Amino acid sequence: MSSPRLSRARVALLAFASLCAVGLAAAWLSAWRRLPAKAESPPGLTAASARYVLRWDRSGTAPAPAGPPGAFMVTSNLGYEVRVDRGFVVDTSASLVDCLGPGGDVWRSAGERAASRLATALLGVAHAGHSQAVDPSSLARATLTDLTAADGDIVAGETRFPEARYCHVHLVIAGGAGPSPYTATFPNVDTTRATLYVRGSWRRAGGEPHPFELHSTSVDALLVALPAVVEGSLSGRAAVVVLERRLATMFDDVALDALDALHTPAAPAAASAAAKAVLRNLDHRARVRVTTQ
Repeated sequence: MSSPRLSRARVALLAFASLCAVGLAAAWLSAWRRLPAKAESPPGLTAASARYVLRWDRSGTAPAPAGPPGAFMVTSNLGYEVRVDRGFVVDTSASLVDCLGPGGDVWRSAGERAASRLATALLGVAHAGHSQAVDPSSLARATLTDLTAADGDIVAGETRFPEARYCHVHLVIAGGAGPSPYTATFPNVDTTRATLYVRGSWRRAGGEPHPFELHSTSVDALLVALPAVVEGSLSGRAAVVVLERRLATMFDDVALDALDALHTPAAPAAASAAAKAVLRNLDHRARVRVTTQ
């Protein structure tokens, strides 16, 4: 049997908790009255299927005069003449992002968001929002592309899902390519983690070639707003998402001189920075287009 003193302590604790809840509720009600009216829904693309296509543009490249089959030459905007002997990039996932998810912000009114924060404060439970779920349009499939053979269209995959309204396209580069006869030709590279690998040489015009090897496990992503890149009806139901990359620009703005001192303490950091820059070029200089049927 509890003592009177312990009972009084429990009553006091409950009273304190009640006062806190009342105070938080009052603060929320005051803030909610000052919230703007619910925003209008942004325009979006209505779709029930999506096909994801990787398109490789080789314009601006030239076959290397010597080297392995498929080796090619590019000249960067900084004047480096680069020969690519071998290389690959790994695209891991693609998804449409519905207008109720990240970036849409209209799936809940401002008042509902405030209420969610209040519930979290009182209950200590995070709101299980729609944005935490994987969209049914998502394609989670690693596609490894041999850069020396990349040309034209590669269909990464297709998904079908309940019809919904979409406001963004989300594309991700990350490691995760499974074993294959191709990856077996890179015995010193962990292709299950690599996102990019490039081997070749660079030189200034008229200068001597300098060999290089770039290897990255960094992740990169691209989020593109719809309907700005949609070609066709916004209610076409079947969407074809095309990610078009130009090999000729993959070394633009990359200071390859930093790779020259291969055996200095700064060499690993320089190689890592250059690999990330090439990865960003392949991703963020890409063109995304969505056609509908």
